[in-house]
Amino acid sequence: VTRASMATGETDEDVDVPESGGVFAFGRSKFADNVSNKFWIKNDPVLAVACGDEHSAVVTASGRLYTFGSNDWGQLGHGNTKPYYKPAFVRALKHESIRLVA
Repeated sequence: VTRASMATGETDEDVDVPESGGVFAFGRSKFADNVSNKFWIKNDPVLAVACGDEHSAVVTASGRLYTFGSNDWGQLGHGNTKPYYKPAFVRALKHESIRLVA
């Protein structure tokens, strides 16, 4: 898979994703002002990415959901309220096959 959906509010919702599995995050947000970030999810192609002001989510071909960012109200789904600076697998959904995220 070389394309991923990105929910950014822009008109072009398809974004090239490197075949290496790399995902690159950049820009200004309320959570991490102009801090660039990159990560790789190996052997599990990224299908969808959703980005908000303070948190983001990634869905992979195996149906796993990874979230990161601000987590003041537990919105990342990890069972706590600590911020996540790198993507973390949402274990509460490990028995589900996630396909979309918004």
